[in-house]
Amino acid sequence: MRIQEFMLERYFAKYEFTAKYIMGASDCESFAVDEILSGKELLELHSLRLGYSEAQGNALLRKEIATLFRNVSQDEIVVAVPQESIFITMNALLNPGDRVIVQVPCYQSLCAVPRAVGTKVVTWAPLKTNDRWCWDLDFLKKNVDKSTKLIVVNSPQNPTGSLFTRAEYAEIIEIAKENDCYLLSDEMYRLLEYREEDRLPAGSDVYEKCISLSGLSKTFGLDGLRIG
Repeated sequence: MRIQEFMLERYFAKYEFTAKYIMGASDCESFAVDEILSGKELLELHSLRLGYSEAQGNALLRKEIATLFRNVSQDEIVVAVPQESIFITMNALLNPGDRVIVQVPCYQSLCAVPRAVGTKVVTWAPLKTNDRWCWDLDFLKKNVDKSTKLIVVNSPQNPTGSLFTRAEYAEIIEIAKENDCYLLSDEMYRLLEYREEDRLPAGSDVYEKCISLSGLSKTFGLDGLRIG
């Protein structure tokens, strides 16, 4: 497999830690360890053994993650860095010749990995209406067919900040159901909505063929913490 060069990471490798000011960060201000752990909890870390855990992720951690969902059990959760999760998901689901529709702009891996698998990637680009970025659902309907294996969406969306309405999200899920295709819901920014009442349900809570992708770097301000 030959994956397209990851231009964003190449750019960050060159400038992220040498530039005096960073104006384009996509993550929150990060926490210090003593801001999130008490003195007692920090002392308890002294006895933590840094050995292997279960490949799917530590059971206690997966149990805690499951509390963020309504209909997902700890057995349905895999702990990995998001980049690895994208790679695993795409290679587990897709075969050469499959059709994939990806909401763009997006994290490059969401397009590059399925292309490297040999799929036909159709990009779903936004329109700007009344000073709001939006994605035409008619475009999605016209481009999904029985060869479509996967639809990839991102809401809240990076970099536009756009958020599907509940009705739009429900329609996207219905389109996926009607065509029996998977949905990969990039939810890295979920829980950061300005208004809680606008928050969408986790995709994996409402559709059995949806994979929800989340992580620690955006919503939780823990981008330096990596758990495998």
